[in-house]
Amino acid sequence: MRRYEKREVTETRDVLAEDVCDWCGQPIDRKGLQSIHDKDDFECKWETGSLYPEGGWGPKSEVELCRECRPRFFTMLEAQGVKVQRGKWEW
Repeated sequence: MRRYEKREVTETRDVLAEDVCDWCGQPIDRKGLQSIHDKDDFECKWETGSLYPEGGWGPKSEVELCRECRPRFFTMLEAQGVKVQRGKWEW
């Protein structure tokens, strides 16, 4: 039979301290919106691999940018000949 007892255990884990911009290195302010209804999303990632109904895996590359660097990012893409599609979104 196994007998268990309660013991206090101290461990070290990786926890998110802050999000920082991958371009300028400044912290990304996620709380600067005026209300809970405001939207300010930016996503730039590339995922490959295998995807099945029960799960998937593979390599991933992604970039986190602050509000100040996002326009510079799109300007850089356009300068390299990338056709950035601009428009409006609606839900």
